Amino acid sequence: MEKIIIDDTVIQYEHNIYSLIKKSENSIKPVDKNNVPCRNFTKPETTTLPKVYLIASTENEILYIGKTERYISNRLRDGLTSNVNSGYCGYKWKHEKSVKMDCITIPQCSPIDLETIEAEFVFNYRNITGKWPLFQNEIHFHNNKNLKLLAEILFSKLLEKRHFV
Repeated sequence: MEKIIIDDTVIQYEHNIYSLIKKSENSIKPVDKNNVPCRNFTKPETTTLPKVYLIASTENEILYIGKTERYISNRLRDGLTSNVNSGYCGYKWKHEKSVKMDCITIPQCSPIDLETIEAEFVFNYRNITGKWPLFQNEIHFHNNKNLKLLAEILFSKLLEKRHFV
């Protein structure tokens, strides 16, 4: 885990990048993690630790930014297997055949903290590119200057590894 210090508080996080391909209409699988071939998600994505995840096209355009405290495979499956009759239409990016996923795990985040970081990531992307993530439906802001700062730092570190358009 890497560390960021804000106001004497040490915040740990882990950032992993997966290449994902659709195996079927309702199934998506990783083919590599941090450029190393893999067949499945691994820790910390296979834990209930809080995570913010970014889905990007193969051309590096951010399609969606989400959050979860579930196994990432379960969260992705639910977004791909949605049922219109239930009222949840699922991911709008689910027609993509392959995508990149950045997953940032932040163990000490509360659900509200996670939602704040998710919203700030979306806002940072908007500030940098002039556009919202293509399939982002909603975001929920909470005023917290330390979380805003944390999100800005994490997003800038993410940009050091990836070049989004």
